[in-house]
Amino acid sequence: MITSTKLSVVASILIIVSLIAYVYVEHAQVEETFAIQYGEDELRVLLGESDRFGLEKESWTDAGYLVINKPSNYAWYIKGVGQSLSGKILTIASTHDRTGQQLSAFSSDITSLDRPVGDLDFYSSVEMTFPKKGVWSLDVFVDDRSLGTIKVNARDHIKDRSRHYHDLRRELRYGK
Repeated sequence: MITSTKLSVVASILIIVSLIAYVYVEHAQVEETFAIQYGEDELRVLLGESDRFGLEKESWTDAGYLVINKPSNYAWYIKGVGQSLSGKILTIASTHDRTGQQLSAFSSDITSLDRPVGDLDFYSSVEMTFPKKGVWSLDVFVDDRSLGTIKVNARDHIKDRSRHYHDLRRELRYGK
């Protein structure tokens, strides 16, 4: 016979498992990063392909992740592959993975670096805003040439993590 205490324990376990799954899926680190040498004693952490392009993680918000509805300038580094990219346009096409929502392309001029960042010798600062939380696919182009695709995870700005998880638990329990 199943008692109400056993049901409460099972319900609590299911809520905790659901909460962990929700937090993992919504806040998973989908970014593949690599570190490159900048100067003699500084490393830069970038997201992308080490031999083609990278989005500098330090250019992200002070929260350490992409914050929704907050316009920010993001530092992109690109490898010239033996050609000058100065004056060309870096374009980032963004698609939300779950909803398929596409944003107007973000773009900016590319400039030559005085000092390469690893093998990446060109730079562009692109202002981007992500209106919805979740995983976004970023397709990277120089003029019309595709460099590749990376995925980033945009989130709400969380000032008080314990309050945030309390709200998630309440949402799972009561549906609001």
